[in-house]
Amino acid sequence: MNATAHGIARDLAENLNQHLPPAMKPATADGANVKCGSGEPRGKNALIVLTGGPSLSRDSLGRPHKEFVLDAYQLVTEIGALGPNETLPLLWVLMTRNHLIQWWQSPAGTAPSVESITGSAHGTIDLRR
Repeated sequence: MNATAHGIARDLAENLNQHLPPAMKPATADGANVKCGSGEPRGKNALIVLTGGPSLSRDSLGRPHKEFVLDAYQLVTEIGALGPNETLPLLWVLMTRNHLIQWWQSPAGTAPSVESITGSAHGTIDLRR
């Protein structure tokens, strides 16, 4: 089965919409990113960036596969914006995927964005098997 970053993101968004509280919905896929909530500062928001790249394997004719290989889910939340009722379902959905989860936090008053993914992650959970 060939997987694409967008396909994985769409599947993750659908799964999040089944489990997140109403304040964090809708979860939507945008390329290799999943956005949860309204995106407004101080809101119940999260951003999940899928990192990875093309598979290095080749088919029987020596052509490279076009399959996306996921390296990690990079989660960004705003400091102080999410409580346990939002954080726990979000982490649970990510943890059921058995992969590397890296968690960054944007400053209070700043909505989660890709720009917040700098330096070392604030937390990491490695569930790869």
